[in-house]
Amino acid sequence: MKKRFLTVAICACISAQAGAETQTSSSDDNRVQLSNITVQGEKQTRSLKETTSSVSVIDAEVLKTTQYRTLRDVITAVPNVLAPTGVVPNVRGVTGNGAAGGFNAVSGGASSRFTTLVDGVVQPFIADFTGDSGLWDIKQVEVFRGPQSTNNGRNSIAGAMYIETADPTFDWEGKVRLGYRNNERYFDKAIMLNGPIIEDTLAFRFAGQLIDGQTDTSNEPVASNPTSIDLNELDTMQGRAKLLWTPTDNLEFMFTHSRYDEEGDAGRRYFEDTQTEGYYKTFFRDMDTENVTNSLDVHYRLNEATSFDFQIAMVDYQFAFETYQANPAATQILDIDERSKTFDARINFGENNQSLNGFLGFAYYDRDQDIDSTGGSVYSGDDTTDSKAVYGEINFGLTERLILTAGLRYQDESQDRDFTFAGSPYNLKEDDSILLPKAALQYDLTEETRVGISATKGYNSGGGALSITNDDYYYFDEEEVNTYEVFARTSFDQNRYTLRANVFFNDFDGYQGQNAARRVVNVDKVETYGAEIEGTAWVTDSLEMRLGVGLLHTEIKKGGDEFAGLDGNELNDAPRRTANLAATYYVNENFDFGGNIHYTGGYYGDVDNTKAREISGFSLINLRANYRIGDLELSAFVNNITDKRARRLYEPANPPRTPVPYADFVEPRHVGISATYTFL
Repeated sequence: MKKRFLTVAICACISAQAGAETQTSSSDDNRVQLSNITVQGEKQTRSLKETTSSVSVIDAEVLKTTQYRTLRDVITAVPNVLAPTGVVPNVRGVTGNGAAGGFNAVSGGASSRFTTLVDGVVQPFIADFTGDSGLWDIKQVEVFRGPQSTNNGRNSIAGAMYIETADPTFDWEGKVRLGYRNNERYFDKAIMLNGPIIEDTLAFRFAGQLIDGQTDTSNEPVASNPTSIDLNELDTMQGRAKLLWTPTDNLEFMFTHSRYDEEGDAGRRYFEDTQTEGYYKTFFRDMDTENVTNSLDVHYRLNEATSFDFQIAMVDYQFAFETYQANPAATQILDIDERSKTFDARINFGENNQSLNGFLGFAYYDRDQDIDSTGGSVYSGDDTTDSKAVYGEINFGLTERLILTAGLRYQDESQDRDFTFAGSPYNLKEDDSILLPKAALQYDLTEETRVGISATKGYNSGGGALSITNDDYYYFDEEEVNTYEVFARTSFDQNRYTLRANVFFNDFDGYQGQNAARRVVNVDKVETYGAEIEGTAWVTDSLEMRLGVGLLHTEIKKGGDEFAGLDGNELNDAPRRTANLAATYYVNENFDFGGNIHYTGGYYGDVDNTKAREISGFSLINLRANYRIGDLELSAFVNNITDKRARRLYEPANPPRTPVPYADFVEPRHVGISATYTFL
C-alpha cells in the first residue's frame, strides 16, 4: 500500500507537468516566477525554487480585504493542514497542540508542535489558540509543513508559520480601511502611515487596527447568574510601529514595537449538536489575550560575501479568562503572565558564491511564567524555561547543477516548573540536549526545473502534567521524527504554469499521543506518508487558476502498553485528502473577481478511531470581487456560500461530564464588504 501511494503521488506530479507543457502562452503582466517569490522562514531569503521544505505562501493580495478574519481562516485551504477552532493548526496529521493543549499546558508548560513567528519572533501559546484575529498590513504568510527543528528548535516538529509584516520605506504612503460583515455586529477599522523622517536614512511605519465584532454564538445570560458580559462579543485592538535606520549603506537597524489586545468569545468554540439552527456553546469563557513585543533587528554587511544578522526580542504575554455558567459559585478566573527574551545572532557567508555558502548562528531563549486560578478551580504555579542552541547550514555547489545542503543544530534546554493544585505541590524538572541534523541534495534538470531529496530530524521535548482524573502528576518522554522527502519545482511557457510538489515519509519515535483520559502518553512507533502538490496556471491572459492537493496516510505501527490494540489505527484529526481550487478573472486593471472551493476529507476524532467521533468530508465555497476607482478599492465577499453546517470535531454525549453532544462547526455563511483608500 505504501509503495502504491507514493508511486501514485509521484506519477501525479509528472503527469501534471506534462499536461502543462501542452498549453498556449500568455502575457507576463500578472505572472510571478518561482524565483521571484521569496520566503524568510528558513533563516535565509530563498526563492520558492530554492526552498527544499514544503511551503505555501499567502501574499498581501489575499490578505488585503476582510474576507479572512483570523490566521486560521487564512491557512484553512493550505494542503495537508487542518485548522479547528481554538487549537494550533494540525499539519500532516500531527496535532499542533500536542502536549500543550488545555489543562495539560497549564500544569506542564509544554510547547506546541507548530510554531508561529512574526518577523522572526516566536509567539507564545498557552492552552487555547487565541489572539490571531486581525490581518492588517501583513506582507505575506508562509506555512512550512514538516519539521523545522534545525532552524527553530523544539516547538516546530510539525512545521512553522512565518508571518512577515510590512517594513518602512523611504516613500510617503498611507491607507485607511473600513470593513463590515453580517454578524450581529462586526466593524473593522484600520490605518497605515509610512514615510521618511530623514531622507534615505530614517523611516517609520505605523499600522493600527480596531475590530468591534461579534461571533455566531447564540447563548444568552441565564436567570440564575446575571452578567454584564456580552457572550458573543469579540473585540480586537492592535498597533505596530517600526523604525528603520540606515546610518550607512552597510548597516541597518529595525526597531519594532507591537501591541495586541483581544477580548471576548475566543478560543475553543464548541457548540451543542442537538439542533440544526443556532450556535449554543457548551461552555463559555470570556477570554483576554494581551501581547506586547519589542524587538531590534540589526543587519551589517561586512563585504559582498559576508553579513551579520542579530535579533533581540522581549515579549510580555498575558492570557486570562473568566468562565460563565448557571452556577455563579463555579466561576473560574485564570490569569497567566509570561515574559520571554530571545537573542539570535547569525553570520552569513559566501552570499555570492554558488560553490560554497551558508550561515552559522547562536540562539538563546528564556521564559518566565506565573499562573493564578481562583474561584471554581484553584491552582497556581510558576515556571522558568531556557534554551541555548548553536545551529548552521552549508550549501555545496558540487557542480553547476548539483547542490548539497547540510544543516545541524545542537540545543540544550531546561525547564523548572512548580505547580500547586488543591493545596498539593508538584514539580517538573527537565534538562535535555539534542542534535538535529538535516541534509538535502538538489539537481537542476533545466533552468526552470529543480528536483531533490532531503532528510530532516524533528524533536519535541518531554515533560509532565497533572491528571485530575487519577490525582497524580505524571511524566512523558520526548518525541522525535525522521522525515524523508522527494521534491520538484518547475515552471513552463514563460511562467504561465508553475508546479511544486513534495512527497514525504515520517517515522516517529515516542509520538506524544493522548488517551481517553486526556493523559499524554508516548506511542512507541508512528508512520505517516503523503504528498503536497501546488500549481498555478494562466488559462488565458485574464484567467488565473490555482490548485493545491494534499494526500495523507497515518498509521500507529506500535502502540505500546498504554495504546495496546491500536496498532494499525490512524492518528486523530488527520484528513486523508485535502484540496483547494481557486480562480481569479481579471476583467480589466480595475476589476477582478473569483473564488475557491476547498475540500477536507474524512478523519477520526481520536486515536481509538471511534466510529461515533468520525468526521465526514466536506466542501466549502467562497466568492470575492475587487473594484478600484482611482485610489479607492472596494471589495466584497461571500464565505461558505451554501451555508454548510459541517463538523470539524464531534464529541458524543457522556453524562455527567458532557450531558449533550457537542461539535466544532465551520463558520456559517458570511457576507462582507470593505473599502480601502490609499493616500499620499
